[in-house]
Amino acid sequence: MLHLSDEDYLEQETEIIVQGTFETYKEPNDETLYCRITDADMQIKNKKRKDGS
Repeated sequence: MLHLSDEDYLEQETEIIVQGTFETYKEPNDETLYCRITDADMQIKNKKRKDGS
């Protein structure tokens, strides 16, 4: 399992680009349709600073 510290999270309003494969799936004995993005890469487009600039 991946554990993140507070420094690993981006500030609110930070623009990112996520590219990957969008998939839907169902769990056994569950009719709910779930979705996920697999093989994803994330790029920070516009990182906001704590001072708002």
